[in-house]
Amino acid sequence: MAIDKIQAESMNLADTYAFTGTVSGTPQGLVLLQSQDADNSATTLTVGSSSLLSSTYKLYMITGSSIVMGSDDTNLSIRYYVSGNLKSDNYYRYCRVHMNSGNASVQGFAGGTNSTIPKIGGGIGTSAGENMGFTAYIYDPANTSRYTVTQVNGSGQDNSRNHQMQFITGSYTADTGAITGIQFLTSTGNIASGRFNLYGVANA
Repeated sequence: MAIDKIQAESMNLADTYAFTGTVSGTPQGLVLLQSQDADNSATTLTVGSSSLLSSTYKLYMITGSSIVMGSDDTNLSIRYYVSGNLKSDNYYRYCRVHMNSGNASVQGFAGGTNSTIPKIGGGIGTSAGENMGFTAYIYDPANTSRYTVTQVNGSGQDNSRNHQMQFITGSYTADTGAITGIQFLTSTGNIASGRFNLYGVANA
């Protein structure tokens, strides 16, 4: 049977198309796996699961947008679920660089016995307009032969409306088990609102 090749310029992408059968090919770019909104009901929000953070992708990305805290001057941090178990003991190691529009100096912090990867957002304010956002990269979370590394870029306003920048990288170094979830937690109060999206990065 002859195969007809469809030219790209002959297709109107504004139309609706119904496909049957299997569409094959190599996916490119980001694949949205999960999307959820904070609703001021809890101090934590967990992204991912053992089925979502799998060996399908070597790199995962989590974005947080328009995140508002329920309490003023609040920090937002990260913990791992390792093989289904939340890790809150002091085996997180991290490095963090922080800048603030109210202070021109670059501040560096590091820790080797911490219970979180801390302050992806620090001192977040709750006055009108104050919020934060972040992009987090989780490297090869299903690999059980090495510690999983997380890198986060965060920005937003503190409780004095100064703009802040956070760059953090960290890992949990007591267990090489698969990372099956990422918990975001506040230092006080609930996560009032915000959108959290999990993506698989194809061909990373």
